[in-house]
Amino acid sequence: MNILVLNAGSASLKFDVIATLNSDALPSQECKLASGIIESIGERAKFSLLHNKETIYQRDLEVSDYAEATRCVFDWLSQNPKQSKITRDELNVVTHRVVHGGVR
Repeated sequence: MNILVLNAGSASLKFDVIATLNSDALPSQECKLASGIIESIGERAKFSLLHNKETIYQRDLEVSDYAEATRCVFDWLSQNPKQSKITRDELNVVTHRVVHGGVR
């Protein structure tokens, strides 16, 4: 199963693409296929690919909100299968990390 995990912050959108292998013989195993961040949403945004938390690729973007940032992630998946190791069409699940903010 291929999972896209999104994590929106105050002015950024982090993402990971994770492949999981479930088998009766093996416990669930996972492999991170890609990781990145779009920073400074609404300003001079930057799209960065990460490997072990180190930036391996970066480019400037015109991104005014989280919807545009999310579209950029999906576009990147569609246009760069060698870097992402899968395409957008091969995603099985898209999820968002949620942190409970109390009464807010």
